[in-house]
Amino acid sequence: MDGIYLIKCGKLFDGIDESLKDDYQVLIEDARIVDVGRDIPFPEYASIIDLSDYIVTPGLIDAHVHPEFFDWKPLYNDYHTYSDEWFALATIHTAKKTLQGGFTTIRAMGSLARGYGLADAKMAIEAGYFEGSRLVIAPHSMSATGGHGDLSQLLHRHSMVSDVVKSISVGSGADFFREMVRRDIKYGADFIKIIVSGGFSTINDLPDEQQLTDDELQAIFEIANIKGMPVTAHAYTHDIIEKLVGFGIK
Repeated sequence: MDGIYLIKCGKLFDGIDESLKDDYQVLIEDARIVDVGRDIPFPEYASIIDLSDYIVTPGLIDAHVHPEFFDWKPLYNDYHTYSDEWFALATIHTAKKTLQGGFTTIRAMGSLARGYGLADAKMAIEAGYFEGSRLVIAPHSMSATGGHGDLSQLLHRHSMVSDVVKSISVGSGADFFREMVRRDIKYGADFIKIIVSGGFSTINDLPDEQQLTDDELQAIFEIANIKGMPVTAHAYTHDIIEKLVGFGIK
């Protein structure tokens, strides 16, 4: 949104004051808000966006989205039957829908795909090839083998097939997770996502079990801290969350 724009608001909700403000204007210059108020000065060559019949709000932020599915209902089937390219297209589709719904930023909380479709979708939107919400991404959800983030366990009755479809972010050992953190940062991570406890939707775990060892957690935070990269976690129970705080989760 390069250039200068003046938005005329019927009513403005600024996210600070609970009341709606009548007849406010918003001045935007090169995609940044530079002034808000009534009768604000603006250059005569500014483009006018007349929203006098509408309520204007700041862009919304959704801090927990898994955008790589066109429809969440068959997601387990999609994971095993569609390509990483499909997931990237679905991410762009989701980002367009969320933008149309008023969400200017969505936080993609780790993909279970085998590649880096989230990073590709983010770059394509940032380059202007597609319209969509700004993406803040963890390229993968890092998980223990057989853990809550290992959807290949749904095919556990056929070990060869299960191993083939397993995400690159699923594994075991401190060295594996050191390398995985480095890879995700290399390919465009804004933060690191880890699956520390079990969950409700996978067959071989319980929500209250710790699935990454302390050594594995130490390795993850070691590299993330060196790179100044925040870490977020899927975690249940007070004890596990308290342990993550001790490791320095942000």
